[in-house]
Amino acid sequence: SIDIGLAAPGQKIACPKCGVAVEPEALKDRERPATAEDRDPMIGRTVKQWKIETLIDRNREAAVYRAQDTRSGKAVAVKFFASMGEKERSGIQRNIQMLEELKELRHPNLPRWVHFEPNFEGQPLLVMDFVEGVPLSRLLRPTGAAAATPLAPERAVWIAAQICDALELARANGIAHR
Repeated sequence: SIDIGLAAPGQKIACPKCGVAVEPEALKDRERPATAEDRDPMIGRTVKQWKIETLIDRNREAAVYRAQDTRSGKAVAVKFFASMGEKERSGIQRNIQMLEELKELRHPNLPRWVHFEPNFEGQPLLVMDFVEGVPLSRLLRPTGAAAATPLAPERAVWIAAQICDALELARANGIAHR
């Protein structure tokens, strides 16, 4: 746990991991420093039937969380897309048919999508099967790395082959990835 005994009463201390000033009590009995994820308002929230547990990945376009389906107990990935303008929202509407077609595809490298809502609290929401593993973005740029880390050629080819195999199935079913 973190030593918070050096803080004066009422004094905030910097989280050793992210540098954000926090109350010492926020770190008491923790096995790790507070992170941005700890302050994420989605963590612990139940959205429809999915209880948000942890942040998997976030970028400019979306945030993906691991959640538990409160009905089935299964782990799922819940993707909240960034707020969109009317133009982007109409693009989502046009792709709903493609999403319905994707729902029917079965492939070991494609998560099955469970639910799509084009306008959940003003933004699109997609729920998919949770696939255990490391996001490709994190594999290419490990946490704390200043730049992308090159993959060994054999591993890069192995990953690319899996991606191509899944894309080929989608293409064979009339779904074009852009």
